Amino acid sequence: MIGYTPMAQRMIRVESDRTITVDFRLSSTVLEMETIVITAPRAQIKADVSATQEVIATRRIEQMPVIRVDEFVDKLKGVQLVSTADGQGLSVRGGAIRETDVRLDGMSLQDPRTENAYLGVNSTTIEEIQVLTGGFEAKYGESAQAF
Repeated sequence: MIGYTPMAQRMIRVESDRTITVDFRLSSTVLEMETIVITAPRAQIKADVSATQEVIATRRIEQMPVIRVDEFVDKLKGVQLVSTADGQGLSVRGGAIRETDVRLDGMSLQDPRTENAYLGVNSTTIEEIQVLTGGFEAKYGESAQAF
């Protein structure tokens, strides 16, 4: 770290009710410190998760100024809330909205006629959100992304 060499000046006379100015010429120097090592455990690879997955807890949702879940998910990296000729929905990594499936307690909220997912879920009713953005299991069907 950059600092200054120590300096001491002695025998300075200070009289009562007087202000004395003493100038010091300090030379800059390098101050050596002890090495500080910071370690942290790495996140383990989860063998039971084959997808790119992000798990979001309730407290993180509560910190955001949103009412609906789609408004919150729109703030995640790679996810956009879009309106197209096909309707309104979530686009993940540039994919079409019909390629995104929203599931509530494992049940798909995708409309079988339009293939668009229902997004009007109130954020206060959510305990946890899992965002899967690719490479996931066959149980999610033909979707390119799942929430």
